Amino acid sequence: MKKKTRIIDLSLMFHDGMQTYHKKYHPKFKRIKSATHKSHNREVSTIQIGSHLGTHIDAPRHFIKNGKTIDQYNISSFCGNAILINLSKKPKKSVISIKDVKNKIKNFKGKIVIFRFDWTDKYYGKKKFFYDHPYLDANLCKWLVKIGIKLVGFDSPQPDNPKNSFTKYKDGENHKIFLKNDVLIIEYLTNLKKIDKKNFYFIGAPLNIQHSDGSPARCIGIF
Repeated sequence: MKKKTRIIDLSLMFHDGMQTYHKKYHPKFKRIKSATHKSHNREVSTIQIGSHLGTHIDAPRHFIKNGKTIDQYNISSFCGNAILINLSKKPKKSVISIKDVKNKIKNFKGKIVIFRFDWTDKYYGKKKFFYDHPYLDANLCKWLVKIGIKLVGFDSPQPDNPKNSFTKYKDGENHKIFLKNDVLIIEYLTNLKKIDKKNFYFIGAPLNIQHSDGSPARCIGIF
């Protein structure tokens, strides 16, 4: 009997009061009814949403001046065969190195690597979400670029050491390694523990927003 295809939603729901990065230039989510059935015999909403809120994709423009924007990518850039790197047993603040990944990715021919820490599932909505997560060593980022990876995804806030944020020399160090080499980044994934296959098909579809540094994304795992 043929096994039924499973489709897993890997995206956070957008809602009023959802956790937002703690800088004023990251707007909070808002949905306001601009028309109602009572006033206009229909419902229409005005939605405020940041380009890096919830599950989202970073385009190079996010950290690279004059870098490519989300609308400059073909939709095929956001989907394809992926490999899931299960590092969910790693403790808080772990540094993920090449040796943690190299054997797990051996013989993989695709272009998408998804890192599983179960961090969003455990800590999204809590203060420590932005501070104590595992992160990648810069040499691992360079190695992923070297082997031809074109999209990396995380069920955590970012690939960088959170202590380096906004420091003079290492602010967004790993972001910059990926983005300057045209490797897209997806952050705030969720539900990766529901994918029980190492290899699966990934879709991370952004909104097609002209000139945008990033976009919220509906991400899906199929296996």
